[in-house]
Amino acid sequence: MFHYFQNKDALVYAVFEALGQRLEAATLRCLDPPPQSHRERLERWVSALVDFYGADPLNARLLCHGLLESEKRVIGAKAPPVFGHFVDRLGAFLSSGIAAGEFYPDRPLGTVLSLGGVILFEHMIPPEARRFYEARDGSVPLAQRKRELVAWIRRAVVRPAARLGRDRSMRSE
Repeated sequence: MFHYFQNKDALVYAVFEALGQRLEAATLRCLDPPPQSHRERLERWVSALVDFYGADPLNARLLCHGLLESEKRVIGAKAPPVFGHFVDRLGAFLSSGIAAGEFYPDRPLGTVLSLGGVILFEHMIPPEARRFYEARDGSVPLAQRKRELVAWIRRAVVRPAARLGRDRSMRSE
């Protein structure tokens, strides 16, 4: 290992850099139009993020471990630039949704942390714990988890007028 990496910190940095690049590639393009609606793009982004972590929940655990290890600064001042780009891009998207009147006026970076926390937690909770609030055997299909997260985030971020536009279009179909 040390033939390829100078030390343990360099190895950890490389792991998080690769994780950040995969995360960015899997999700950030969802924020770009079309569709023109910020609400629809947010829902597309949440779905892509759920798919990303659902395909390999270890990614969620790795990211949380890195974020929570403040003493060792796994991800902190020395974070790979891809994470800063990811947060900046999502924050800019949320700001444009607020300016368009589709999202509740809030601090975009606070919203980024809240959304990330909810989605990461959903993928980190072990199946044994799920039986306390869902299926008795702890198994919940990823599609159901995705629908629930999209609906919860829609209620938390998207203003009612923008949500009603979607509800009306669903009723007419």
